[in-house]
Amino acid sequence: MMSLTVRKTIVLQLIGTILLLVNILVVANWISDTGISEKAVWAFDFVAVSVPKQFLGQFHASDKTVRKFFDGQS
Repeated sequence: MMSLTVRKTIVLQLIGTILLLVNILVVANWISDTGISEKAVWAFDFVAVSVPKQFLGQFHASDKTVRKFFDGQS
């Protein structure tokens, strides 16, 4: 049988998890609405072109797989 403390802990963790998921959805929706994700891709392109390839390793603007990822073509 579960004690009252264990039940309270489970309920509080469940409520906290639900609130966290709702906050994540709100932030993701806000990012989508404000267009921050498009600005992030622009910033990535700027850095990838400006910084030599040896410093970025696999993430370089000339790498077609990276461009496909950001264009949503995986």
